[in-house]
Amino acid sequence: MPRSSTSSSERRSRLPVGFPWAGALALGIVLLLDRGILGWATPWESLDLRIPATHMAEKGTVRDQLAKIQLSTPTPHVCVFGSSRAQADFDTSTLETHPLPGISFAKFAHPGLLPLELRSLVAEIDPSRCRVAVLVLSEFEIYSPLELRPQTFSGSLRALTELVRLTDLQFVWDQREAILQLATNALLLSYRWRRVFHSLGLEVEFPIHPPLVAPRDPLQAFFRPADRTPVPPRLEREIRRRLAGQLSPSAAFAFRFQLSQIRSLRDGPHALVQREFLRGIVESFQAAGSQVLIAEAPLIEPAGILYPARLRSEFRSFAAKLARDENVAFASLAEGPKFQDADFQDLTHLGPAGAKKFTQWVAERLSRIPEL
Repeated sequence: MPRSSTSSSERRSRLPVGFPWAGALALGIVLLLDRGILGWATPWESLDLRIPATHMAEKGTVRDQLAKIQLSTPTPHVCVFGSSRAQADFDTSTLETHPLPGISFAKFAHPGLLPLELRSLVAEIDPSRCRVAVLVLSEFEIYSPLELRPQTFSGSLRALTELVRLTDLQFVWDQREAILQLATNALLLSYRWRRVFHSLGLEVEFPIHPPLVAPRDPLQAFFRPADRTPVPPRLEREIRRRLAGQLSPSAAFAFRFQLSQIRSLRDGPHALVQREFLRGIVESFQAAGSQVLIAEAPLIEPAGILYPARLRSEFRSFAAKLARDENVAFASLAEGPKFQDADFQDLTHLGPAGAKKFTQWVAERLSRIPEL
């Protein structure tokens, strides 16, 4: 058979013209680095040390990577998931003895991890590596506004698909810019990289805009904007009086922001979406053969005057029904320890003494699970 006389220049001309080869190569290198080199814990530990402690979300994304690496070891794990409240409230270092000898704890917890963000994070790990998943939640997480935040949305297109399915076409159109940002975020792994690099002064910018609190004309049916109106002075004075002498300087700085967060707790279709994401999280762990414990996190009692009191009982009713329907455990504070104002460091987070009390209670509930 005669040999082909096609020249190399002719073969090159058949390649697609205008294809972004450099970009594709760069993306491939980033993926290889993430899977290969940075699968090793030391680089992430170094990053964690270099990020200021005040950058809680940035440190949280790094610690998520460290927790994922930890899951690769053969030790059975209890995986703890939640927002900054889980970060502060559940702390095994406060206990005098390890609550479950032979069991390792991996914690995925930092600001902004509400059910939507947790669903995206769980979709990125191997749920079977968690013998038990502890979800630290309360009415605060379920009834908070549905916010689309690239900084805390993990690299999961599955969660984004579920968000579109749970809402409607009008919502998708009104939130098209934010949804496109989240999709880009998932594809480019910028949840892992962007905020970390920015904190280190490397100024690497992905095509992600600052976090969106609410669009100018939100679709109220699903996207409930946070309540930024001032708290009535009488209520603020009463809460400050109750917390007198126990607010640290950093907590006092965040006081007004926490007030607005708590005032934003309302029922509505956005809460239905958050509940469905929670169901999806539970189903993912159960499909992998893992057990689930929902642990109710406390809120300081004076905060209860800022939102409808029925939301707490409605959360407990929902969690109890989910426990019955899906065969998961629910640790309700209605049957747990009582927390006083002095147990808190601010409006939403426990201090060391309160964290010890909460962690001991959750550990005791974990010890009842046969798989441990």
